[in-house]
Amino acid sequence: MHQSIYPLFRGLVVSIAIKKLAPFQLSGILFLNEPLEDTMINFFDALKTICDTSPDRFVANAYWLTFRFQTAVTTIRIIFEDEQTGADITISHMTTLPDSEKGNGHGSTALQKLISLALAHNLKRIHAVQVQDRNASFWKRNGFQKTGNSTHDYIYIPTGDTSL
Repeated sequence: MHQSIYPLFRGLVVSIAIKKLAPFQLSGILFLNEPLEDTMINFFDALKTICDTSPDRFVANAYWLTFRFQTAVTTIRIIFEDEQTGADITISHMTTLPDSEKGNGHGSTALQKLISLALAHNLKRIHAVQVQDRNASFWKRNGFQKTGNSTHDYIYIPTGDTSL
């Protein structure tokens, strides 16, 4: 194990133990699973054609995706190869602004673009984590099913697939 210390916010420091897995980095993405290297790079390059992307400042392999619509912006935070969930892609945050545009389909449009692109690149394990109860119907409408764990996670199940 390798011990690292990362400053998060003013005065707050978090110590994180990291396993040495011989990770490598290409195109700004840190990979822990070498066979996915080309797939992830191709996916990330394609992702840049449908939305703006920016790396998360605090988490390796995490990115903010910004989908711009005429009257709104939907932002989704994704994590590639999430060790905690075992997912190819984990969605940890999602919002549409301004608030007056919520419920008008922008979030579903952005999410479906992300899912379609992921599936086209054979990234099938897509999770949404820590979903609030008030947002459960949104995730269900978009093809996700509750996993039943204590953190209220959802997993994407393609239409016609009954495995969970």
